[in-house]
Amino acid sequence: MNNISKIFWIYILIATLLFLSCTNRNSQIGFPGTGFENYEILFDSSVFENIYTYRDSIDAYSRNNKLILGNHKGIDARILVRFINLPTDTTFVDNPIITLHISNKEHFEQEFSLKVGAIKDKIFLENFATWERFNETENWDKEGGDFDEPQNITTYVMEPDTLRPEVGVFRFEIDREIVKGWMRGTIFENYGLIFYSENAIESFIEFSSTETLFGPQISLNYISADSTIRIETRQANYDTFIHDKKDDFFVPSYDLVFSNIPPRSVYTKIDLSFESHKDIWKANEIEDEIGLRRINVTQAYIIFQVDKENTMMTNSLFNLSVGIPISENREIPDFKETFDFTKLWGWPLLPTTIGNIEDGEMRINISSALQQIISENRENTGFVMVNNQSNMDFSEIRIFNKEDNNEEHRPKLLLRYSILK
Repeated sequence: MNNISKIFWIYILIATLLFLSCTNRNSQIGFPGTGFENYEILFDSSVFENIYTYRDSIDAYSRNNKLILGNHKGIDARILVRFINLPTDTTFVDNPIITLHISNKEHFEQEFSLKVGAIKDKIFLENFATWERFNETENWDKEGGDFDEPQNITTYVMEPDTLRPEVGVFRFEIDREIVKGWMRGTIFENYGLIFYSENAIESFIEFSSTETLFGPQISLNYISADSTIRIETRQANYDTFIHDKKDDFFVPSYDLVFSNIPPRSVYTKIDLSFESHKDIWKANEIEDEIGLRRINVTQAYIIFQVDKENTMMTNSLFNLSVGIPISENREIPDFKETFDFTKLWGWPLLPTTIGNIEDGEMRINISSALQQIISENRENTGFVMVNNQSNMDFSEIRIFNKEDNNEEHRPKLLLRYSILK
């Protein structure tokens, strides 16, 4: 490599490092001796101009790794499952056995009856099926699924899972006539099965779906066409769960919650203007509005205190995205009404971190979006913190609002920034 090439690549390396140092919102900025000075301010709840929960649309959660059966807060959940490519020309010895692998039984607080029905005339699509519809556009004849006269399952057992004994499996027999009809192409067309309960109250179980290695199974004990006794276990090909929660448009502003069913996210507008916080800014080397616009946000977190007593998490996938909303006439949208926040953005939705909520605190990183507002590149229409697991399960995180009687519970804003001296 000649000297010119070496100089060129050294220049590129230095430029790259400088660029990364100026754009990384998760670390302090600058190199020693460059003239950058770092500051940190912890703003109290007064910077939150308004903050409230808003609704999201109820829909199917695509590629869900959970199946839920039972009831939570008055919401009934049913499981749809379909097995295809079953053997033909058979004579059954025993009733088929369904096996569901339990992923969470913490909230199975009381037993409930189990019913099984053969779905009729509708092929459900697992990534689109809901309480009202069986595919992307077509509705069930009857909400909750169309199925033949249900079979009451009076015997089902929970027992250790050979692979995961800490959670176990749920097994029960179904009428052989249903599956026989599928395999012979008579009586019942194979549109799948529906599992549900009519008397579950505040009790539900989560099972693993086909998106995992532990999806539903059917065990068949039969005599084949060549008179051989065979025992086979087949995996489900399609599965999902549906629930009867309806869209509702009123959510109290003081009740802050990120929840999956019903789907809820949070909106806030933060006022960091120079005029509103002149003393704080001047105490931290910001003398006027121009100086404020020139700061470089290195880290910015909305800090929520979690109401652990009323929070229920049944998965570890919970995460958020942050965006800056706008409306067509560039007015601040009112999420309490019918604004479709998914279509209009002043700043794209970006995944963010939330910290460890088990510690009782949620730290939502809004660094990039806040930089846009402080620099006045974007109008301050607030922030939406969108729950990326909407419609997945019954998980919810409740957080304290700015009106809480305990000041320690109220939200705060942690801002770290640098300025060139």
